[in-house]
Amino acid sequence: MREIEVSQLGTVCEQGGAAQLVDVRSAGEFAAGHVPGAVNIPLAEIERRLGDLNAKQTLVLICKGGTRAGIAAEFLKDKRGNLAVLKGGTEAWGRPGCRWWSARSRAGRSNGRCGWRRGCCC
Repeated sequence: MREIEVSQLGTVCEQGGAAQLVDVRSAGEFAAGHVPGAVNIPLAEIERRLGDLNAKQTLVLICKGGTRAGIAAEFLKDKRGNLAVLKGGTEAWGRPGCRWWSARSRAGRSNGRCGWRRGCCC
């Protein structure tokens, strides 16, 4: 299973639509806050929602700490060639400097120290 660091996610996203960010946490967890640009496909729904995964993009799986994303990656590895897990998940993403999206705020929040320029990641 390939893992990417939070610091690498910006590079992946800057490749002009090269990545599809999929958050495999529950809908409630996703609504409380998620990486901007991510779509929510809970782990329990991955099998029946394979059609929602873009085969032409690198699939970056995200969860709270990496465990559920790793389970999803194991399931998908024979069905999808290019996939990765965000190392540390949203816990790593939530560290200072990374924008966070929540349904409550309806806007990304950042402490302003992030160096990424594209809106899909930060």
